[in-house]
Amino acid sequence: MKILILATLLATVPQDFSRCIQVLTGAATIEELDETEVEHFQQLAEHPLNINSATRSRLLSSGMMSVYQVASLMDFR
Repeated sequence: MKILILATLLATVPQDFSRCIQVLTGAATIEELDETEVEHFQQLAEHPLNINSATRSRLLSSGMMSVYQVASLMDFR
């Protein structure tokens, strides 16, 4: 769900990537976040995750969905 929100935010305001990350994480400033977390969001923005074809392990490793959400999606497919 977060990746969908990220994609939507980037589509509406592509120049404000830092603000999108702040909204998703709840951080007051981008400096509050660990550099690896910011890089993770950048990687997801550059290479979006296709939830319709991604494997269970890929969905879980993205950090964007809970175990329950992934299981529900797998059942739905």
